[in-house]
Amino acid sequence: MKIFYTSFLALFFLFSFFAKGFGQTRTKFITTATPLGSYELEQYRQNLWDSFPLADGSINDFEGIFTTAEEKILDSTITSLERLKEVEIVIVTLDTNMVSKEKFNEFAIHLLDVWHVGKGVKNNGILICISSGYKQMRISNNFGIERILSDAETQDLIDKKFIPSYKHSRYYKGTLTGLKALINKIYSRLYINVVKN
Repeated sequence: MKIFYTSFLALFFLFSFFAKGFGQTRTKFITTATPLGSYELEQYRQNLWDSFPLADGSINDFEGIFTTAEEKILDSTITSLERLKEVEIVIVTLDTNMVSKEKFNEFAIHLLDVWHVGKGVKNNGILICISSGYKQMRISNNFGIERILSDAETQDLIDKKFIPSYKHSRYYKGTLTGLKALINKIYSRLYINVVKN
């Protein structure tokens, strides 16, 4: 009887583990073209808040605003920073079904936390969150980055490097220009220009 009970518990936990894993990998995203009632939309957004899929590398383009080639260039630009210093940058785009306009900033901060962007105890992560549908973006800096890059400097980079191209719907150009400026700003404290503007 004891052996049966132990075997049953082992099978139960094994099933729970796999069921949880399958649930995470099968997250279904609803495109902005899909009409949803207000209740269904709130439920969908809450589910994403509670169990958003893990980041898949440094570029997570849920809106589909970058081509595959553009993603590779953005990724290699970020990788160059990570090789030189332990700073992690993740870019995510969110469509208007995923989050309300009012909760966009809060969602960006939430993702920085749940994705654990930043290298361990150094907390030196940066999340660049973009929504072309809302015409909004946010850069969320972890504690380690806040010591070398102030909120005012971050906002200045957004206003001068990202937004001018975004205003003309050139999201790749604005993101690449802003990303390079952000990287060089971080390393300006060390008198190094990592990438050419």
